[in-house]
This record gives sequence, C-alpha cells and structure tokens, in this order.
Amino acid sequence: MKKLDGTGAACSLTTQANGQRSLFFLPGGGGVVWAQITNLDTASVSDPFIVRESFTRLSDCTTVAVATNIGSYGIAGDDSVLIEDEFDGVEGTLRIRKVNAGETLGDGPSVLLQTRVNNYVPLTPAPGVVLFTVSADSLSDGLYLHPLGAAEPAGSDAAIASPDGGSGSSPDAGPPDGV
Repeated sequence: MKKLDGTGAACSLTTQANGQRSLFFLPGGGGVVWAQITNLDTASVSDPFIVRESFTRLSDCTTVAVATNIGSYGIAGDDSVLIEDEFDGVEGTLRIRKVNAGETLGDGPSVLLQTRVNNYVPLTPAPGVVLFTVSADSLSDGLYLHPLGAAEPAGSDAAIASPDGGSGSSPDAGPPDGV
C-alpha cells in the first residue's frame, strides 16, 4: 500500500496470509492501523486466535506493534489509536494510545478509557469523542462518551475508580471523566 495521496514508498504490511481484512487509515493518510493473527497455524477451539494490532507509517513503511491479544482496534482521528483488549466475546477493556506528529506511535503505554465496554465508535475530527456502551448488569450500564485530546499520563485511568476500589475490573459506578 501507499499513502492516500500516492506519495512515499510502497509498503508491504505482511507477506503471510494472516492479516485481517480491515484496516484504518489515519485521516491525514500518513499511517495505517491493521491487525495480524499471530497463531494462525496453531489456533483451535481451546487455543483461539491471538490478534496483534500494528501501526505502519506510510512515509517509510516503519511498522510497530500497538498491542497483542486484542478483540478489536481502530483510530481516533490523526492522533490516537484505539485498542480493545481483555475481550471475552462480549465485553473488553477500551484503551487509547497516542500518535505523535510525523505519524510515529507514542512511546508510552496505552491509557485506560473504560472497562467492560461492549461497543465503541470514535466521532472525529469533530466533536472529538469516543462513544461506548457498558452493559454489565449494573447501575453503570449505559451509553457514554469520552472526549479526545491529549492522553492522560501513562498509568492513569480516564474513568472514575471502580466501586470496589479495585483496578477497574468491574464497571465504574459513575460516568467517565468529562461526561
């Protein structure tokens, strides 16, 4: 593939038949987020597919791993990639990772947006939010939005602490910050 405007190198994302069928170009056309099954030859009912999310800068074909063992992936404008990991077939944990100017993936780890997310969709570039649903048979079930912008410092939780005071493995008692 090439940049959307046809400039730059022609990049080969993978030479194997294990790439996912969907990919997401950054709106500016300088990068692409895509996924690859890393255990295609050994997957089974007891050992399901393991999917790795990758980011490729199309100006020089540099590819870096974003996250491993994901449920889904996407973009949030030109400056962030979305990761849903810890997916159990119904719900997962939604995270965001920064994309720097020049289409380079940020150095820090992904930032937690919300646990127990069923579905999500980014609305960018305006108004610049991620809509998501929580449906965990709790008082926090509902449709939420999280404003996008500068990611929180590494290791912070963009949502209010879980009601049990734990690490966020259960849904939050209230809406995420900024709602």
